[in-house]
Order: sequence, then C-alpha cells, then structure tokens
Amino acid sequence: MSKPSLPGQSTKTTTQHQKIVLAFRQEQLQRDRRDRVLMNGCRPTIGTEPILTAPATRKERSRLLRWRLDWLPGQPRDCLCRQDRLTRKHVLECQLIPAHLWDTLSTPPPDSNQNTIDFALSALTISPTSPPPYWSDLLSILRLVDRYVHSDTVFPEEPAPGET
Repeated sequence: MSKPSLPGQSTKTTTQHQKIVLAFRQEQLQRDRRDRVLMNGCRPTIGTEPILTAPATRKERSRLLRWRLDWLPGQPRDCLCRQDRLTRKHVLECQLIPAHLWDTLSTPPPDSNQNTIDFALSALTISPTSPPPYWSDLLSILRLVDRYVHSDTVFPEEPAPGET
C-alpha cells in the first residue's frame, strides 16, 4: 500500500486534489492559448513536450525549442529574399524555402491561429514508434530559417535532417 502524501491524508484525497489542480491548470492553459499569441502555438494539453523526446541532434532540438519559444527567427530583420522582414509569418511564404518542403506538413484548420510549423509540432506524439513522414522536411525548414537568421555565420556540416 502506498503512503499518503501528508499525515492523515488518504491516497484517494491526494488523487482528487491532483485531478482538481490538473483541471485548473488545463483551464488556465486554454484561456492563455485564447488570449496570448505565442501560447496559441503550444500544445493544447498539459504534459511532456514531444520535441524533447523526438529523434533529433542537439542542433535540431535547439532549433525546435527556439521556434517554440519564438527565439527563431527572433527579432525581425531583412530576409535574404529581399521581399519582406524575416518573421514567423514570412517564413511560411518565403521564396527561399523550397516549396516541396511544405508539401508533407499538414495545414492547420482555417479557424486555428496556429501557423503550419506550430501545427506540425503540436501533432507530434510523446513516444512515436518512428518520426512522422514530415519530420525531415520540418527540420530542413528550421535549418534554413536558422541559416537565414545567422547569414553571417559559417555553419559546420550537419547530418541530413532527421538522421540522428
């Protein structure tokens, strides 16, 4: 038999408290997703972020996390395509990113405020048997964005996206 968390408290009471706290946190997350732009890009439920367990190199995982935190592309600057500033919105339409990379990514529903990359990241599962079909294309897009943001930096050779 497991020990109660607090003296005199039953395991059943502890479980009820955990459910109440989780329900409150979930409700708070939904409110934040509705009211805050960056929160809308995050997963709709509380739990482990799959990009932490998905097959990726350290550099790829860094890009995934920086995208989630809105650090990639970061501060708007002129894009190398010379059409617009390099922003999260522009990434979706930038002519420098090959169109075929977007073909495997699902498009978010019209009533969603998520962009295509956030939607693809939210579709990841915690313990996939293998990465989704769009995985290497998604990593390639983020690699290109990282290179455009740091266009004055020489990047070392990296394995093909998704080949860890």
